Amino acid sequence: PDDRDTSGRVRDMESPRHDEISAERLDDPVQRKKLKAAMKKVGDWVRSTIKLATTRPAEAEILLDEMNPYFSKPSAGESIPDPTERNDDPERPKVTPGKLPPMPLIGRGSQGSSGSSGGKKKSKSKGGKTSGGRAGGGRGAVGGRGGKYVPYNDLRNSTSGQGKRRRIALTPLETARATIEVAAVGVSSDESLTIRSVNNRPCAGSPKIELNQGVRTTIDVEFDTPYSGPISVVLTTAAGNGNAD
Repeated sequence: PDDRDTSGRVRDMESPRHDEISAERLDDPVQRKKLKAAMKKVGDWVRSTIKLATTRPAEAEILLDEMNPYFSKPSAGESIPDPTERNDDPERPKVTPGKLPPMPLIGRGSQGSSGSSGGKKKSKSKGGKTSGGRAGGGRGAVGGRGGKYVPYNDLRNSTSGQGKRRRIALTPLETARATIEVAAVGVSSDESLTIRSVNNRPCAGSPKIELNQGVRTTIDVEFDTPYSGPISVVLTTAAGNGNAD
């Protein structure tokens, strides 16, 4: 501090560990207010000194034409049009009223939020060719086995066995003997997880489970490789027969 009185009281404001200075340690409210103002001036001076020592003035101005589509033109008050974008002014967004898209059915499948159950087999694009009543809208990655999608509610899951085991709980909305598929949810697509056992019973290919409408069902799944991230679950029955293998 630039005044002798404040400088003489620095030790009184210092913490026992000598790593902090605060006027709040003084009992006299008048002195406390005075020294707080003085220490504030010190802080302002420090910041100003750092700014002067580190800030460099601009040496030149460069016109970046490639940025024109993203900013309005200040002088004319109008935006520079972007031929590739209809709404070319971020300060004046255009809102077109319309019908809201229909909400997807709960769960995954040919009519749900994932197209995973719509396909017959995996494809190079990970989408799968549909064989159900309609194409699976969404990120369908595992391709599915075709057939009828079994909807469900209240999906919950927990991980154990260092990611190799997953307990899945859900409430089916239909009674069926269904194939269960589990996929790792990714940013752009889902990846099918290989299931080694269901409810402690070894399985190969497409494991089947029994579902009763409205009855809470718990399924213990063991994967071939550890995975602890988010999952999607697809339940399907064979095409043309809701209870067939």
